[in-house]
Amino acid sequence: MNMLLLNAVLSAVPAAFIAAVIIFKNRKSDFSTSSIITFILAGAFVVFPAGMTELALSLNIPKTDGIWKILIDAVLISALTEETAKLFLLKLIFYIKNIKTFKAAVITAVAAGTGFAFLENIMYSFDRSFIIIVRSLTAVPLHIITAGITGLYLVKRDSKNGFIRYKGFAHAIVIHSLYDTLIATQSVYSFLIIPLLFC
Repeated sequence: MNMLLLNAVLSAVPAAFIAAVIIFKNRKSDFSTSSIITFILAGAFVVFPAGMTELALSLNIPKTDGIWKILIDAVLISALTEETAKLFLLKLIFYIKNIKTFKAAVITAVAAGTGFAFLENIMYSFDRSFIIIVRSLTAVPLHIITAGITGLYLVKRDSKNGFIRYKGFAHAIVIHSLYDTLIATQSVYSFLIIPLLFC
């Protein structure tokens, strides 16, 4: 099998499997299968504006070295950009679909996060197979978890604190930033992404 094709398969399978599980598990929920597929495709679509924004930022932010480069790349260029793209998408879907319950919010957000992870992984198909496998096992859960947290808080209501709905978005940025920072160190600290995502 051609190496690029193998890499594409390695990139696609985990997110595709999770997407299939989401569709199967929720076939009797308030959402139709076509709606869930639409959420997944919408999540994949926002990879493009997020990627273009990341590219623009990386070209225009002054170059740095060492820990500052890692932090700027992890927090500003990657985490903030990607989580903001997912936030705007979820707010749009929640508005159009009038989503107000926690269950509906989680289903929607997890589906969108899966779509985002699917296409982003495909775009890494030119990388080494080892990196792709690591991303498939960690970046896919990352995007599902952060989207899920953001979506869950978006339907929270607190008459005293209108910003409670964005608490999940803040958590998502922190988790994503830590993930990217740990990965970028390319050291023993990178293994800390396992407890970060799965605890």
